[in-house]
Amino acid sequence: MLILGNLTVGKSTLMEQLCDEPPRIEPFPGTTVLVGRGSLVQGHIRFLLIDTPGIDTIHAGNEDETVARTVLLGEGPDIVVLVADGRNLRKSLLLTMEIAEYGIPIVLCINMLDEAQQRGVKVDTRKLHFVLGVPVIPTIATEGEGVGALRKALRRAERPALSVQYPARLEETIDFVTLLLGRPGQGCRGLSAALVAGDWQAKRTVAALHGNDVLREIEEAAQSVQLEAARPLSSILSEARLAVVDRILSQVLSVEPPAVSPLSERIGRWARRPLTGYPIAALVVLALYLFVGRFGAGFLVDLTERQLFGRWIIPATRWALEPVPSELVRDAFLGRFGLVSVGLSLAFGIVLPVLGTFFFALAILEDSGYLPRLSVLVDRFFRRLGLNGRAVLPTAMGFSCVTMAILATRVLETKRERLIATFLLVLGIPCAPVLAVMLVLLAGLSIWASVVVFGLLLVQVVVAGLVLERILPKMKSDFILELPPVRVPKLSNLVQKTAWRAWWFAREALPFFLIATFALFLMDRMGALAVVESAGKPILTGVLGLPPQSIEVVLLSVIRKESGAALLKQLSDSGQLDGVQVVVSLLLLVFLVPCVNSIVVLFRERGTRGAAVIMTLVSSYALAVGAVMNAICRALHVTFR
Repeated sequence: MLILGNLTVGKSTLMEQLCDEPPRIEPFPGTTVLVGRGSLVQGHIRFLLIDTPGIDTIHAGNEDETVARTVLLGEGPDIVVLVADGRNLRKSLLLTMEIAEYGIPIVLCINMLDEAQQRGVKVDTRKLHFVLGVPVIPTIATEGEGVGALRKALRRAERPALSVQYPARLEETIDFVTLLLGRPGQGCRGLSAALVAGDWQAKRTVAALHGNDVLREIEEAAQSVQLEAARPLSSILSEARLAVVDRILSQVLSVEPPAVSPLSERIGRWARRPLTGYPIAALVVLALYLFVGRFGAGFLVDLTERQLFGRWIIPATRWALEPVPSELVRDAFLGRFGLVSVGLSLAFGIVLPVLGTFFFALAILEDSGYLPRLSVLVDRFFRRLGLNGRAVLPTAMGFSCVTMAILATRVLETKRERLIATFLLVLGIPCAPVLAVMLVLLAGLSIWASVVVFGLLLVQVVVAGLVLERILPKMKSDFILELPPVRVPKLSNLVQKTAWRAWWFAREALPFFLIATFALFLMDRMGALAVVESAGKPILTGVLGLPPQSIEVVLLSVIRKESGAALLKQLSDSGQLDGVQVVVSLLLLVFLVPCVNSIVVLFRERGTRGAAVIMTLVSSYALAVGAVMNAICRALHVTFR
């Protein structure tokens, strides 16, 4: 089953709601495009779901559309769930009419009806079902409304009863191409229309299946029609589909004066105007700090690390291992680098509690409609850095996961903007797990430690952006953004989002925590760790003023940054780091080489040359900043205690 729809129609949210388990996000083979894969059981039927990126048309243009077409033709889905935007039904129905020509059973989901109603837009879903001949299900994905009905409708998917009639000469050519392909019936009309319109991916498919001779005959037929037409054939096809869409809309759509909440409308305006928007943004940041930094990094970490692990899990594990005669086995679980005392304790005792509060806060910002307004507010500031307000999305995602944020830079229109955003993400945006440990460590130091660390992060990101904006060739892009209504998020949806993201972290990161911890255990046992510490001592001790044991943090950070950050917490708790060394280590942790996942995505997104340049500059800068910070603090006798 394939999920299709335009950009920002809520496909991913619906995908999460439909699947029995959190969907897997993975790159489509041979591309940089991510697709989601999951499953659900309805009755006695198991559905396998594929969520493709948002597209404007199924005809291959950009990489996202190419992937959507490849999945449609190559994986042969039995059902297509078309997710439509209730606020802009015309655009969604145009895509529906394109998909209808492929003869695949469809379920049409009209999403975001709450936002449509706030704008005075009403959709008669019953009449739309009668006109199209397919199940039409109204939903509000963020609230979970209509998802149950959508699940049930999957077994009632139908091929659309309505089809587009093109001009007679064009219809004759499409029928001729269908005969040449020898596939009259399901899916052939859509492929034939794409070939006549000159779709390059359709041509490549036909050349591979039927040979170049058949393709040349099709191209000659299309060229013959094109010579008789005053406009490109692709335009004629689109106009015919739009005419059908407009006839449908005249029957099912009505627009009345919107009934919006005056208060929510005023809050939305205040949030995007500089005079009131910046104070609101400051209050939001303060609330995030208190909730994540104080409640998560303070109360919850104390509850999980000291109480749960310190008083219950670790003593219980020690009791369970007492009968085991091998000291090696006991140390593997509870020693200096034990799987329970370090691996599980770091992941679930320190990182996950703070991460959970951060994910909950991020869900509030997303579902309340505040993030798009923040994009408008900071657009002018981001333009000084060579970006625009759209950069808020990858920046916000960077504080969740830098790897996903690098992928999210695709929302930026120019290669220059994507390069700048990637550099800034790698240079100075701490991901949520690292940020979680940073907050825990800084909570034990003076307020000036937090001011220095976060102040330096902000200043160097701004300076780097200003420099890149000046030295890179300028390519301006427009900033057009549709603002959703301001609303109070639904608690159940916030909890669900937080739980899924926490589950994603546990599933993705926990193996790395355990592998990295066990690798250090083996290195320590074989003496390799002492050799590495000795080799790194001139830089760590002589230049950065750190103890030799800090090399363990560096090694873990390359495997998984939050593993290194959490180990840094243990070194600090054991008294092996003073306040200055903690600050220097945190700066190195953020600036130094990203984790393995980020490195892989960095090379895939920015190419070998661009990724190598970014990593070299960032790593060199990290060592320079650490050395300068250590020298200044020692000279001024700063302790941060």
